[in-house]
This record gives sequence, structure tokens and C-alpha cells, in this order.
Amino acid sequence: MEDFSPCSDDSNSLELPVNAVEEDTQHASISIEEYIEEQASDAWCRLIGAIVDAGPTTRLKRDDRGLLVRIDLSHQVGVHPALRSRVLHLAHYPRLSGHPGTTRMYQTLRREFYWPSTALAVLRTVRSCSHCAKERLEAQTPQQVA
Repeated sequence: MEDFSPCSDDSNSLELPVNAVEEDTQHASISIEEYIEEQASDAWCRLIGAIVDAGPTTRLKRDDRGLLVRIDLSHQVGVHPALRSRVLHLAHYPRLSGHPGTTRMYQTLRREFYWPSTALAVLRTVRSCSHCAKERLEAQTPQQVA
């Protein structure tokens, strides 16, 4: 399972709490159809899907839209590797509350999405952000008083 998406939403597009810049097609919202296509193309997701379809499991199921989800704190959609960078971008560069730190970004993503090593991917995303690096540097630099 490798895709992020709220499972309780009946819309045709799965977005993080704040929208990404719409003009940026590489980081545009990810549609439910894209999640389903990516899960269907992944060998591991097909294997897990066959297990889920064969009978009830304790932590995995298909939601009413056909997405494979993991049941943890909520229903988390598994994010396919092909969509992870877009999901990370949507979570880190939203219009209204941009550049969350590692903890806040991870907590936001964890409510809706899952993939192995999510926390590490979040850490790498925040550490590689030039805006966040500048903010960290300015916070650590002592201010000189004239």
C-alpha cells in the first residue's frame, strides 16, 4: 500500500488539508483514480489486495471507493512510491500554513496516509527545504546588538 488519501471523503480528489498551487501540475492534487491506478500497478498492493479481498484482516481493508487502506489511528491510504513526492510536496508547501516542521508535518500526514518509512521521508523533505534551512539558520544565529 503506497498512497495518501482521506478515506472518509467521497470526493474525486484527495487533498491534504490545504491545497497546493494549482498551476504546478507536478504537485497538483492527486485524484482517487490516480491512487487506484497506482495501487493496481504495484505488485505488493495487488498481493495485499488479494488477501484483503479473500476475507477480513485486522489492519487492512478496501474502503468504499476501492482504495486499500490501513486501519491505525484512522483509515490511512497506502501511498504508492510514484505519488509520494507529490504527497510530501502538498503537505510541506501548502498555501495557508506552509513549511510545517518535521513533527507537525508527520502528524498531519499520519492521519490520512501510510507508507513504510513515512517519518524518514518527512524528515528528508523538511531538511532539504531551502526555506526551512534558512529559518533554522536564522534561529541559531545570535543577533548582534549595535
